[in-house]
Amino acid sequence: AAGFSCRRAFFPVISISTKKRFWKLLSRSVPQKYCMTQEMHGSVPASLISTPMAVGDIPSAGHTDALYSDIKTAMHHGCRLVTHLYSCTSTVTRDHGFRRLGVIESAWLEDDLFVEIIADSKHLPPDLLRMIYKLKGSDRIALVTDSLALAGTSATQGMMQSTAYIIEDGV
Repeated sequence: AAGFSCRRAFFPVISISTKKRFWKLLSRSVPQKYCMTQEMHGSVPASLISTPMAVGDIPSAGHTDALYSDIKTAMHHGCRLVTHLYSCTSTVTRDHGFRRLGVIESAWLEDDLFVEIIADSKHLPPDLLRMIYKLKGSDRIALVTDSLALAGTSATQGMMQSTAYIIEDGV
């Protein structure tokens, strides 16, 4: 998975600091899912969504503060997946008294969006899982893991690939 980091539209699974490295990553032969954000780099160019799709990659929105308008723009260019729904995805915000929809509400409004959920009853409680199933249906849900290489170990905190982590209650 690949992308480049930002704040409002999509978040990287593997952060790439430059567009050049992003395009190099696309030259490999195995299709990947990648998430991108536009917050740090301004608007995501359409080519950063449509070109990877041409080689079989899957653009995804996730771990982000994206607004509904950001998701609509991404969908216009081919994005059809939300990564880890409810886990670091935006919801309704207020802007001078006006409510703005986030990624979660976009998933409910847009029938063409598929959602990934971590259905371990820790990331999302059973009632929320039932609601997601009721609203999206089984044909629009992908069950995924949020497992790290540390899964099953006694580790509770530390550094992994220069990123601090904390594991509480197995998550």
